[in-house]
Amino acid sequence: MNFNIALNTIIYIIVFLFPGILFRKFYFSGKFGNQFEQGNLLERFLWILLSSVVCMLTVGLLFYSIEEYFDLQLLNNISFEKIIEVFQSLSQNKFPQAFSTKNDMHDFVILILAIYVISGFLGYLLFRTIRVFSLDSWISILKFSNNWEYLAQAYKANGVSKKFGDVHTTYVDVLTKSNNKEELYRGILHNFVIDKDNKLENIIISNCSKFISIENIKENKSKIKSIEKSIKKGENVYHLHKDFKDKKVFKKSIDGNLLVLSNENIINLNFTYIKTSNNVNKWKTYFFYFINFFYYTFLLGLIIIPFLEFQIFFLQTILQKIVFSITSFLVSIVILNAIRELLFKKNVKEIDFKDMFFTAILLATPYLWVFDIFSALGTIMSSIIVLFIFAAFQKKTINIK
Repeated sequence: MNFNIALNTIIYIIVFLFPGILFRKFYFSGKFGNQFEQGNLLERFLWILLSSVVCMLTVGLLFYSIEEYFDLQLLNNISFEKIIEVFQSLSQNKFPQAFSTKNDMHDFVILILAIYVISGFLGYLLFRTIRVFSLDSWISILKFSNNWEYLAQAYKANGVSKKFGDVHTTYVDVLTKSNNKEELYRGILHNFVIDKDNKLENIIISNCSKFISIENIKENKSKIKSIEKSIKKGENVYHLHKDFKDKKVFKKSIDGNLLVLSNENIINLNFTYIKTSNNVNKWKTYFFYFINFFYYTFLLGLIIIPFLEFQIFFLQTILQKIVFSITSFLVSIVILNAIRELLFKKNVKEIDFKDMFFTAILLATPYLWVFDIFSALGTIMSSIIVLFIFAAFQKKTINIK
C-alpha cells in the first residue's frame, strides 16, 4: 500500500508538476536564473501548477491539430478515454492499467517526453519574446526582479530615448575605496554578480581604464614627463583625459580582458548609455539576402520551366519561350532594384517610383505577344505608346520644377 502511494505520488509529480518546473527553469534563464527559487513555497507551487496545465493543454492542442488537419496519428494507442482512465486510477491510488501493456506504455512515454520538451521550449520562447521586444520595460507584471540588469541596459526609464533597433553599449564609472584611497575606473559593463536576494556582490567590466590624477608640482614633473613620453610613442598605456592648471588627469589602460570589482570597495556607480549601432539595417540586409535568394530561384524557374518537356498553352514556340524568359529576367531586375531602394534608401522621397513603374511596364510589354493578347506589331505599338506617355510625364515634371 505504501509502495502504491509512493509510486502514484511520483507519477503525479512527473505528469502534473515537472512540466511546470521545466517551464519555470527555462523562463528564468540567463542572467535571471537566480529567480527560479524566489517566492514562497505556495507561490512557486501555484506558478508551477498553472504552467503545467498550460503546457499540457498546448501539447494536447498540438497533437489534436496534427491529427485533425494533417491526418497524422502520432499516438495510435492513446485516446481521450485512456487518459481519463489513467487520471481516475491515479485519483484512487491505483496503478493505471494503461501502463501495463507495452504499446500503451510506449506511447505514453512519447507523450510525456513531448510535454517535457515543449514545456521547456515554451518557457524559453516566452522569455526571449519578452526580452527581445522589451515587454518587461513597459508591462510591470512581466518585469523581472533583477533590477541590476535593467540598470545595465538602455531603457526609457533610464533616461535613454531609443528608436526601434537601436543598440547601446553601457559604460560604467566605478568609484572605489581601498586603504583610505579612492580610485576611479571606467569600462564597458560586462556583467553583475548578485546573490539570491539580488544584492550586488561584484561588478565585472571590460576594456577597463583607471584614472590617475597627478598634481603639477615639482616632485611630479619627472613622472608627468615619463607618461607624456609614453603617449607620444603611441604605447597605448596612458591617454590624457583632462589638463587642468593645477593637475593633469590621465587614463591608464588596465591589462586583461575583465576586471572584477568587489561591492565591499565600491562607493558609487555611474552608467552611461552610448548608441553604437542600429539593428534595423542589419535586419534589412538579412531580408534582402532572402529576397535575393528567392529572386534567383524564381528567375531560374522562369528561365528553365518554359523549356521543359511539358506543354504550356501560351508558350508554344521556342521564340515565345525565349522572349518570356528574357522579359521575366528584365522585369525581375527592376522589381529587385525597387525593393533594394525601399530597404536602404534613407529618404524614401528620393526614390523615383515613377521611372521604375514606367520602366517595368515598358519591359513587360512583350508579354502581350507571348500571351497572344496582341500581335507582334501591336506589341511594338504598345511599347511606343508607353514611351510617349512616359515622355509626356517627364516633360510635365520638368515644367513643374
